[in-house]
Amino acid sequence: AVGDGTASVPAEAAVLDEPLDLDEAVHQAETRVLQRALARCNGNLTGAARLLGTTRNRLYRVQRREG
Repeated sequence: AVGDGTASVPAEAAVLDEPLDLDEAVHQAETRVLQRALARCNGNLTGAARLLGTTRNRLYRVQRREG
């Protein structure tokens, strides 16, 4: 409830037994966004980079880290 120190937490945020790793979370988010951008640009990395306001090199690094 509001004001009593107990905030409502979404179920996905309430998973307390998962390890927290900021680098991995950022990578997963970048990967999901890159996949969506590539889908919108028919797989064109240059178009995806423009759509995302970043460089192809950054997107290459994201892809390389995917393995």
